[in-house]
Amino acid sequence: MKHKNIHFFLLLVLSGFLFENCKKLSDIPTPQGNKSLTFFEFRKIHNPTLIQDISCEIKNDTIYATTFSGTNITALKPYFTDGIVVIVNGKSQESGKTIQNFNAPITYTVESNDGTIKRFVVKFSDTKLPTIYISTNNQAINSKTAYISGYMKIKGKIVGDSLFGGKIEIRGRGNSTWSLPKKPYKIKLDKKASLIGMNESKQWVLLANYADKSLIRNELGFELSRRLGLVYTPASRFVEVILNGAYIGNYQLVEQIDVGKNKINIAEQSVPTNDISGGYLVELDGFANRESVFFSTPRNMMLSVHYPESEDMSQTQKDYIKNHIATFENNLFKSDSTELYKKYFDIDSYINFYLVNEIIGNSDIFWSTYLYKNAKSDIIFTSPVWDFDISANNVTIENLEVKVDLSVPGPDYVFKKDYNLMSLEEIKAYIEKHKHLPEVPSAKEMETKGINLSEMNMILLKKVEELTLHVIQMKEENKELKAKIENLRK
Repeated sequence: MKHKNIHFFLLLVLSGFLFENCKKLSDIPTPQGNKSLTFFEFRKIHNPTLIQDISCEIKNDTIYATTFSGTNITALKPYFTDGIVVIVNGKSQESGKTIQNFNAPITYTVESNDGTIKRFVVKFSDTKLPTIYISTNNQAINSKTAYISGYMKIKGKIVGDSLFGGKIEIRGRGNSTWSLPKKPYKIKLDKKASLIGMNESKQWVLLANYADKSLIRNELGFELSRRLGLVYTPASRFVEVILNGAYIGNYQLVEQIDVGKNKINIAEQSVPTNDISGGYLVELDGFANRESVFFSTPRNMMLSVHYPESEDMSQTQKDYIKNHIATFENNLFKSDSTELYKKYFDIDSYINFYLVNEIIGNSDIFWSTYLYKNAKSDIIFTSPVWDFDISANNVTIENLEVKVDLSVPGPDYVFKKDYNLMSLEEIKAYIEKHKHLPEVPSAKEMETKGINLSEMNMILLKKVEELTLHVIQMKEENKELKAKIENLRK
């Protein structure tokens, strides 16, 4: 029994010893794991010259940074993982504070707590696309008709390589596309220039391609045109665009469709001219009534005139091309012959034009079709192709969305006390004379000039509000009549 007690006592002592030593061992700090760079970026808040933040990709021992061509990377402050020792050329680096010139690769050395060292090389590259920088001195581009003066430069690489620099004028462009969040623009250079290897021109277009999330449908249509041998296809280049210091997206810089040696090569008319037979560039255009010069054919096809320019075009020239196209249309629909129209229309150019649009499935083909006619010739040719952003099965509800311009003022003034509300007798007399409501365009006007959706909506709202006032007046008059009838009954 005594031996058992001794054994039990020794067991307790040994247990206490082990417990105390284990407790001491647990108090000894364990070595920390190696710390390394887990993120590396350049934030605009630390680098005001940047257009936007630059997030980097860390891959093995290389840090890749991508930015726009033309970005100044000579004095940037990188922001990186906290709590680690980082050295460059023997000097300690502080996240978000230490400046470096990244024109050449820089090696960042990371020293971990356990003494291990890891090196990372930071390499910058551009997006492989030219970048267009446009400045209008922060003046907003809100109009499709009024140009704003500005300056444009094009950069091809991060360092140097200036592809263009010069004064410009810029305005909005497009019809349905102008109402979309990403705006298309028309650019007019100070003088003709070849941009990014394209033909010399003074007029250029920045297509937003907002309706086409792939951004490539317009270029696919142009490439089909080139391969099918159309006489002229606009050249284009994909670019990044920075407007007044803000990145507004990837755009397509395109030659403006125009008359010229390397474009639609037809006779250019002098001002004034004795020969009004050509050349002419017109467009079968669903929005023709919005253009400066337009007309309709006997079968109500709407055409806008792109050349001669509106400010240079006389009424005699307009009458000439209008009558010439009417003659072609009349011959096309004559029942006694199927050959007469061929004196006025080139079939081959139309077939090639149609094939391009059919192959790519362009639902806009009959909404926008360019035609041209040369001097001293009756033949009308079809070319060039244009507008493929909703082709290739890209007709969606979003792309067909109609946005109403709310800058057109609402007619709340109708409910002001001093508003001059026409009486029902006056409205009746007006309708009997004009056969439509006051301020509302006649059917003939809508047919020839079209309508502005925003303005028409506000006119209709005004008529509803006026009608509401008439109903309120009639209700008040009815109350008075009822009161008089009740008095007579008494």
